[in-house]
Amino acid sequence: MENGETLAGALVRELHEELGIVIVEPAELDAVRVVTSEFDLSVWVIGQWAGQPGNAAPREHDEVSWFSLGQVSILQLADASYLDLLTNALASPP
Repeated sequence: MENGETLAGALVRELHEELGIVIVEPAELDAVRVVTSEFDLSVWVIGQWAGQPGNAAPREHDEVSWFSLGQVSILQLADASYLDLLTNALASPP
């Protein structure tokens, strides 16, 4: 997050910078947020956007891929606890 930026504002900016898409700023309440001593993570489900998602930051990311709910378990995530967060978020979209 940049200085003075809200979580939702950071999401809008990052999705544009990283994926090249534009979204309507979501309500802060739409996020599932987990804060521990090791990290601060927010999970958002975005169902509508403008633009074609792609790797808009190839120097930062190897690739962008789509996964079904059934395929999420094969992902190599930075933290094992992310699997439950992603599974729960994708199982009950807004």
